[in-house]
Amino acid sequence: MLKDKVILITGSSQGIGKAIALKASELGAKVCSNDIDSGDFAADVSNLEQVEAMIEKIKSQFGRLDVLVNNAGICLDKTLANMSQEEWQKVIDVNLTSVFNCCKAALPLIIASNGKIINISSVVGQKGNFGQSNYAASKAGIIGFTKSLSKEVG
Repeated sequence: MLKDKVILITGSSQGIGKAIALKASELGAKVCSNDIDSGDFAADVSNLEQVEAMIEKIKSQFGRLDVLVNNAGICLDKTLANMSQEEWQKVIDVNLTSVFNCCKAALPLIIASNGKIINISSVVGQKGNFGQSNYAASKAGIIGFTKSLSKEVG
């Protein structure tokens, strides 16, 4: 199903993203690997201008984008009493704002190719977890964002 499909995977230098990239490549996809400072398409996905440039590079190189996998994410675990505003914002920006940025920039290409968007969340977004109010909020936000976007373009 992925043979010759162009797929962008954010946060693909390690963990789940790397596993997705390796499997997609094995299945014949043209994989565009992204991470903040590595991969074929290095970009800070929390920065809209960098995301727009990355999507433009993909468009120039491949002419299309068939699958977007929003996987980039970080954890900066602390109880709320010990969490700084910067720690809160960094997790929200990397985990949630990046999903907005990537979907916003890639949507015209995804629609043109009748493609797919896959947003990686976590059960923590539904159940919460001690010391992860920032992470839980970001992952819950992804769930709501995904449901709303699917109603807009699905």
